[in-house]
Amino acid sequence: MSMQTHTLLSTAIAAFLDQLSADVCARQRSPSTLRYYTDTFRALVEGLKSGHGAELMVADLTPSAMRGSSWHVLQAAKRLCAWSSERGLCAHNALATVRLPRQGRRVRILSRGEAARLLHAAGSGLRRLLFVCLRTGARPGELRCACWSDVDWAARVIVLVEHKTSRRRTDGAQRIIALDPVVYRFLQSMFARRSPAEQLFVSRRGEPWSASALRQGVRKARINAGLSDDVCAYTLRHTMATWATRAGIRDRLLADLLGHTRTTTTQRYQHLDATDQLSALSRVHARLGR
Repeated sequence: MSMQTHTLLSTAIAAFLDQLSADVCARQRSPSTLRYYTDTFRALVEGLKSGHGAELMVADLTPSAMRGSSWHVLQAAKRLCAWSSERGLCAHNALATVRLPRQGRRVRILSRGEAARLLHAAGSGLRRLLFVCLRTGARPGELRCACWSDVDWAARVIVLVEHKTSRRRTDGAQRIIALDPVVYRFLQSMFARRSPAEQLFVSRRGEPWSASALRQGVRKARINAGLSDDVCAYTLRHTMATWATRAGIRDRLLADLLGHTRTTTTQRYQHLDATDQLSALSRVHARLGR
C-alpha cells in the first residue's frame, strides 16, 4: 500500500464516515454511532480551524493541536488517526501515545431549584428537550433523535427500535420511554404546533439537535443559570434516577425506566447521601412504632 503523507483531513473524515455508513447498512454498527462521529468530527474541524489558516491535513492532528480538546473530540481524533494510519493515509499515527483523560463517575445531581434555573436559562427549543429528559429519565441522545412516528399515543410511550443497548441485546427488545401525564400533555401540545421536521425536538432554526449543539446549548444555559461546570445534559438523567429512588421506586423498575439491562448499571445513577440514610431510618422506626 502506498503511503500518502498529505491527505486532506476532510478526505479522511469522508472516507471514515463512508466506511461507517456501510457498516450501519450491514447492521454491524448502530446509526447513533454514525451520528456521533459526524457531529464530533464537525466539532473537531471547527476547533482546529480557529487556529489554522490553511487547508487542514490529517498530519495536523498532533498532540499540541489537540491540547485542550474535549474527551469526545480527542477520542474521535485518535480513532481517525489510527484508521488513517492503517490505510496509509498518513505517515504515522501522531496521537497513538496520547491518552484520553479519565472520565470520572458523574456524581452531580440537581436540586429542584437548580433544575428550574437550568430550564429557565435554556432557549425554548432546548428547554423542551431538557424538560422531557428530566421528567422521563431518557438519555439525551434518545430524545435528540426521537421522531413523532416513535410516539405511541395510545400506550403513552415513545418506542425506539434503534437504541444504545439494541446491539448488545439478544432478545431484540425495544426501548420504551414512559410518558407521565404531564409529559404526555406537553407532547400533545407540541404535536399540535409541530414543525415540518420529523424529530420531536428541534432548535430555534427548526433543525434536529446534533450532539455538539446540545452540549453547547446546555453549557450556555448552565453558565447563565450560575451552575457549576459539572452540569451537563446527562445530569438530568442522574437527577431523575436519584429522585425516583428517594420516592421509593425499586431498582428493577427504575432500570426499566432508564433503559438499563442490569440493575448494577442503575446503581451508578443513584446518588444518595447521609440525609437519605437518616430519612430511611426514620421511616423504618416509624413503621415499627418505635
